Amino acid sequence: MATTEITQNINHENFPQAISELSNKIDDLVRLTLEQNKKNHPEGEIVWFDINKLCDYLPEKPVKATVYLMVSRREIPFRKRSKKLFFLKSEIDDYLKKGRYKTAAERVDEISDSLQNRKRR
Repeated sequence: MATTEITQNINHENFPQAISELSNKIDDLVRLTLEQNKKNHPEGEIVWFDINKLCDYLPEKPVKATVYLMVSRREIPFRKRSKKLFFLKSEIDDYLKKGRYKTAAERVDEISDSLQNRKRR
């Protein structure tokens, strides 16, 4: 019986074989997807963004003027060659990960620690 016949006409008798074939197909799809992903994004690959690509990559999708302001304030990691700005994807990812806001409890603990340090002086 061909593979398509078994998966299309599943019954009590061929159920184990159909499940096995479906499992094999899923394994093949996962393998192919991982291989394709490795081809598109090899380990250690250095990815650079220009300002347009950075605007598209950032979650809030800022306009160019906002990115220029962030650069002038040195808020975001960048490189500059002559008059052109470049951004390293790995540094942008780190920048985004560090942008977490502290919880109210973390801020209260920080303030309490600061006040205790002042009393000790």
